[in-house]
Amino acid sequence: MASDAVEATNLELWGLYNIQRSAYLNLLYYGARATIWARWNLWLQVGASVGALGAVTGFLTVGSDPLWKWVSALVGAASAVSAAIPSIMGHAEKVNKFEKLHFAWCEVFELAKRAAMDIRRAALITPEQYGETKLLNDICSRLGHIEDPDRKDTLAESCEARVRERFPDESFWYAGGNAEAGAAQTSTPAAS
Repeated sequence: MASDAVEATNLELWGLYNIQRSAYLNLLYYGARATIWARWNLWLQVGASVGALGAVTGFLTVGSDPLWKWVSALVGAASAVSAAIPSIMGHAEKVNKFEKLHFAWCEVFELAKRAAMDIRRAALITPEQYGETKLLNDICSRLGHIEDPDRKDTLAESCEARVRERFPDESFWYAGGNAEAGAAQTSTPAAS
C-alpha cells in the first residue's frame, strides 16, 4: 500500500515538474517576444517624434530654398509613416498579448513550484493536492492552445536550453528517493 502511495506521489510530481519546466520555458519565450515588440514600438515612436520635430524645424527655419522645403516634407512623411506603422501592424496588441501570456505562464510556474513544495513537505500527495495538480494541468493545457503565428524557433530553442540548464532531471525530488520517476517532457511555446 505504501509503495502505491509513493508511486502515485511520484507520478504527480513528475507531472508538476513538467508543468514547471514548460511554464518556465513559456514565460522566458513570451517575455522575450514582448520585449522585442516593445523595443520595435519604442524605436518607431522615437523616430516619429524626432522626424516630426526635424521636419517642422526644417520647414520653418530654412527660408525660401525649395530643396530644403522638400527635404523637410520627406522627413515629415517618413515621420508620419514611422508613427503609423505600430498602429497598422498591431504592435500594441502584440505586446499586450505577449505580456499577458508571460504573466499567465509566470503564475503557472509559481503555482507548480508551490504545489511540488507542498507535496514534498507532506512526503506523500494528499487528496487536496490531487485537485490542485489537475487544475494546473487544465490551465497549462488551455494556455498551450494559444498560438504564436510568428513563432521564433531559434528563440524557443535558446529558451529551452536555459530551462534544461536551470532544471536538470537530477534537481527534482521524488518520494522514496526514486529519481527515475520519468523523463521530463517540456512542451515548447504554444504547443501542448
